[in-house]
Order: sequence, then C-alpha cells, then structure tokens
Amino acid sequence: MTAEALTGTCTSLPNHAKYLASATLVFALPKAHLAGRRMQPPKPRILIVDDDARVRDMLRDVMATFGYDVDVAEDGRAGVEKFRERPVDVVVTDFMMPGITGLEFAVHVRVIDPAVPIILLTGFATPAVLEEARRLRVTLLSKPIGTLALKAAIGAALGLP
Repeated sequence: MTAEALTGTCTSLPNHAKYLASATLVFALPKAHLAGRRMQPPKPRILIVDDDARVRDMLRDVMATFGYDVDVAEDGRAGVEKFRERPVDVVVTDFMMPGITGLEFAVHVRVIDPAVPIILLTGFATPAVLEEARRLRVTLLSKPIGTLALKAAIGAALGLP
C-alpha cells in the first residue's frame, strides 16, 4: 500500500534536550484517505421506549434503515437508565407502559436534558395528556402512525429538511 508521509522536526523539548536534540515525527496515511474523502457525520441517535417488543423492534429496524443509530428500552425505567448512560438526539416513547407512563418518563428525561426532543406515541390523547405533553414540550403523535410520518417527525425534531 502506498502512503503519503507528513514529516516535521520538533526541537521544542526543553526538558529532554540533553537526551534528544531533535525528533522527527512521521504520520503515514493511505492515499485513499487523502484523496478527497470526507468523513461522514455521526448518525443521529434515537432512543425508542416501548413495552411492546414487536413495535419496539419494528421501529428500531425501520429507523435504522433510515440511517439513524437506534437504541431501545422495554419500559420507562429502563429508558431512563439508557438515557443516562448514553445521551441521544431524539427520544421516541410510547405512552401506556407498565411502571411509569411515557409522560412520567419524559419528566425524568427533562431533568437530565431539558432540551432533547421527545416524541410521545399514544392512542389515549385525553385533554389532560395533551396539556401535560404541552407543558413538557413533548410532541404528541396519535397511534397508529406510519413509519414515514414518524421519520418526518424525527427529522423535524432534529431540524432536518
């Protein structure tokens, strides 16, 4: 493999001057890395929280095909732990889950990161749920929702065109 080498001389080692008058540093990179290749930006990270394994796995797989880095949790408590371990760019959560609801989960997320976009999926949009979602700055989407509509909501949350 051919490589381009960048060389330079370092003479600013005052503490080691008597041992090393100068040092030559060599960095070798394959030409393919130097020939106009740009680094890809990191994929946006999504956390999907849903107690229904089929829904959770389907959303994970579909969002991954759309180019997102997806993590999943099986309920709100597990979602809080995952969110603490590894921050994400967008959270997508179900509303009705055992333990804590999606809105209760959103409260925990807001304490950790007040700015992260949260999308709540529900088939139970009562006026009280709507008001609490508005107070928490949570985007509410009604179930059933198509994958393209969810992709559009995630893109909007990320500020994508």
